[in-house]
Amino acid sequence: MYDHITDNYRWRQLLKQDIKLTESEEDERLKYAIELIKNKQVEIIDQKELENKIREYKVGVKGKNFYQPIIQLDLDGRIKFADCTCSHHRRNKLRQGPCSHIMAAVIWIGKNS
Repeated sequence: MYDHITDNYRWRQLLKQDIKLTESEEDERLKYAIELIKNKQVEIIDQKELENKIREYKVGVKGKNFYQPIIQLDLDGRIKFADCTCSHHRRNKLRQGPCSHIMAAVIWIGKNS
């Protein structure tokens, strides 16, 4: 909270008790993505520079099957395009968030670029 008289910001507790959030399906996908990385089941197969300084990564992810997400990043590391060969992505695209294979690929690229 801002006190305009003293020109200071002060911390103010809004609720008396903590709010416990339930885990969502996206949290489960993120946990699985981190597990894939810890188990060394993610590797960059190919990377190339596209026009407009977009870098494309083809990644191999060995989950229950072998999946190949494709990620395109701009110079700032923002995702411009993401695709995966898994059924979750084919069914939902990115409307329900990325699949765990895309999440694992993006985390892996971020750590190893």
